[in-house]
Amino acid sequence: MARLRGEGLGMGMALGTAAVVRMRGGVPLMPEVPDRIAQMLASRRLSETPEVVLVAPDYATALALSGSLGWGKVVGITAERAGAEPVTPPFPAVVNVPGLMNAVADDMLMLVDARNGVVLADPDPVYLGQYTSEHAHMTPRHRYHLEGEHLPAQTRDGRTLQVLAAVRTTDEIAVALEQGADALYVPFDCPLLPLFADEATLRRGLQTLIELAAGKSLFLSDSGSLPLLFLLEAGAQADITLVVPPQEDLEGLGLAERAEALAAAQEVCLEQEVAFRLPRLGVDSADPRAPEGERWESVSAWMEALSERGATRLVLSWSEGPELKALLPHLSEIMAAAEANLLPVYATALPFEREDASVETSVWPLVGIGVTGLLVPPGEVQAIKSQIQDLFYQESRSAIWQLLAAL
Repeated sequence: MARLRGEGLGMGMALGTAAVVRMRGGVPLMPEVPDRIAQMLASRRLSETPEVVLVAPDYATALALSGSLGWGKVVGITAERAGAEPVTPPFPAVVNVPGLMNAVADDMLMLVDARNGVVLADPDPVYLGQYTSEHAHMTPRHRYHLEGEHLPAQTRDGRTLQVLAAVRTTDEIAVALEQGADALYVPFDCPLLPLFADEATLRRGLQTLIELAAGKSLFLSDSGSLPLLFLLEAGAQADITLVVPPQEDLEGLGLAERAEALAAAQEVCLEQEVAFRLPRLGVDSADPRAPEGERWESVSAWMEALSERGATRLVLSWSEGPELKALLPHLSEIMAAAEANLLPVYATALPFEREDASVETSVWPLVGIGVTGLLVPPGEVQAIKSQIQDLFYQESRSAIWQLLAAL
């Protein structure tokens, strides 16, 4: 392990895989995909884009390349030198680090701490945990959250699905992390983000959520109360999807207004030179049959409108109502329209009645119908992942279409 010091730019910490920028004849070369990540991508063991820390001799060069890396998402930069007045990046960076290029190799785990001007190259997991706990900006995740039960579940024939834990309390978050949840879904009535609270309370609650999430992605259902400027700043520390709840989604207006408000907040961050990252926009639909009402002539028209308004994810968080078998025809229409508009779908696992009258959790029908992920209680994460790993996607897909034909 190497602990290096330099000058911090931006805010917070970043933890990712090292990607070294090398020079040839004075021309910077784009880093290639490390063999380990290439193998994981090829086998679909990663459902999210790998997060990368760019390592370069020159900060300006790394910053210029940061938006062009095709195989990874740049979450931080560290460089041996920088100009007199370096531009503040939208993520943590540490510059003017002596001996950096000799201490770092591709595919190392890297931590960049902009606040303290510290770079950890290939840190020991124990030391990494101690360091991040002491500084309280983030907790380690890549070596902890990209191994074992913390990898997204994969069917026996290679289909990868994420398992999201629906959490409201700190205890439920702790259970979800212990069980290996791939992301946390936080409803709009979460006690940490109380409705109608003042901005200071919401800021503290959001920061607490980020720290408790330990680097897991956050799906935040928001009825419009979250302070957007702080949400963008928090995006530099965590992967956040802002989910518009059902009551705002039905006409699509809440989604459009939220996209406009985020764009305005982005302009403020740019003017103030604040490190930020825009959250993804998602839509929560509590009832998959809602689009067939008076508001839309078809599910396809509804899905197309959501995509045009900026939605990049669809969450079906229904918790009451008919048993899953009754919803499957509606869900199949949603899936077809979502695939046409490139919208990943995350669906709640509901009870499912078998032909022998026994009831099971709806894992195989949802896997077969093609969802991207499942939304489950925090204590059921490991059990759901085990069920996914015992399934064949193609068999589940054939079975679900036979069931739909019978229905």
